[in-house]
Amino acid sequence: MNQARRIEREKKRKAEKKNARKSASRLRISPEQAYYIGHCEQLAIVIGFLRANWNFGAKRLQRFTEEFNEFAEDMNNAGITGNDIGEVIKDETGWDMFEAFPGKKG
Repeated sequence: MNQARRIEREKKRKAEKKNARKSASRLRISPEQAYYIGHCEQLAIVIGFLRANWNFGAKRLQRFTEEFNEFAEDMNNAGITGNDIGEVIKDETGWDMFEAFPGKKG
């Protein structure tokens, strides 16, 4: 990764952390609590999808949730963002996940 791209990634990370702190402050909760709430909301949507569309039962939902939480924690601890993951997926597969999102990447 070149230097300009690293600088841009670091700017994005700082902005994301600043926004999380602002949101947490407005809600009068810690940034960790704000992250946890957001994480749970997004995970609930995925779990609902897996149950409704792929008929996941309790065991598979539990296994998925445990592995997903471990993956998310590892990514968070490493400072890896959704944008970073999207770039890697595009580099590896040619598929741009941001093009698939409503509203697309800004």
